[in-house]
Formats: sequence, structure tokens, C-alpha cells
Amino acid sequence: LGPDAYFYFDLAVTSDVFINSVGSDYFLDSVLYLGTICGGATLGCNDDVNPLGGPAGSFVNTSAVGARALAPGRYYVTLDGYSDYSYGAYELHVYITPPDTAGDRCGSPIRIDPGDWSESGSTCSFSNEYSGTCGGAGGEAVYYFALGETRTVTLSTCNGALRADTVLHIRTDCSLAASQIACNDNDPSCT
Repeated sequence: LGPDAYFYFDLAVTSDVFINSVGSDYFLDSVLYLGTICGGATLGCNDDVNPLGGPAGSFVNTSAVGARALAPGRYYVTLDGYSDYSYGAYELHVYITPPDTAGDRCGSPIRIDPGDWSESGSTCSFSNEYSGTCGGAGGEAVYYFALGETRTVTLSTCNGALRADTVLHIRTDCSLAASQIACNDNDPSCT
């Protein structure tokens, strides 16, 4: 219902794509559409990523939409406002990576669901593309979450049954190493 901004991108090869509006003005209350025609949402639509652990009634005005294994061709992104009063400065982040297993790259991150506070899996077949300032040299899993308010977030791989030497790092921009806000390797409180 609010003012729209239209974008397009061309894929020369099959790719995974992840798009979000993190960093946009709070009053924008964005809605994202991804489609094969301008203004269309045939491939996805999202209004407000659910917050991670936010109190009842809290929300995030950030939107995110993704599609895996998109064929070569032209695709359109619409950044819309939720209502007539939803407008303001925006940021649009687009990650295009080779198609792969969910969670292997920035183009197909795994969402940390506020209703499921634990994740498990294996990085044995994942690529080695990202590392933190405190380390990281093996295949990595890529996750994302959104917050509706300023919060303290603790992530841990501390598990007595885990037989891997892990490194955790958090970035505000998945592919930009300079956006790292935290990194930890070998926390002494984890045995």
C-alpha cells in the first residue's frame, strides 16, 4: 500500500538468492516480493520476519525472501510499504550464490526460528567460504535471525557430545567480513 521501489537482477547460471531489508527505516515497515514479472510475487513474499524471542506483540519491520535453485533469467524485486504511512529510507541486501544445500552459503541461509531454539546438522559437505577474525577454516553453516528490539543474544555450540572444534561469528551483512560484531573460538567455560 505504501510507495514501491522496483529492482531487477539477471542470473547467468542457476543460483540461490536471499534478499532482506535489514537496516531500513523503522517507519518503512517493508514488504518484499520476488517474482518473474515486475511487481509480482510468484516466487515469494514476506512482511516482517518474526523476531527472535521478542515479547508478545513485538515485530520486526525487516522483511526477507529467498528462492533456491533459480534458473538463469531475469527476476524482479519489489520493496513495498505495508500501509499508506509506511515509507522512509531503505536498505536492500541481495545475496546470490551457487545452488547448494540449505545453510551452506549466504544465498540460502537457515532461519533460526524463535519457536525452536536449537539447530543441529553437519557441515561435512559444506563449502569453506567465510571465516571470523578469531578463526574458521572448515565448511560452515550459515544461519540468520531478526530482532524486534535491542536484545542480548547468546549462541553456543557447547555440547559434551559434540566432537568438532567450532568457531562462531556474527555479522550484520552475511558476505561482508567487516560487518562482524562478535567472534568466539574455544570458550573456556565450555568443556
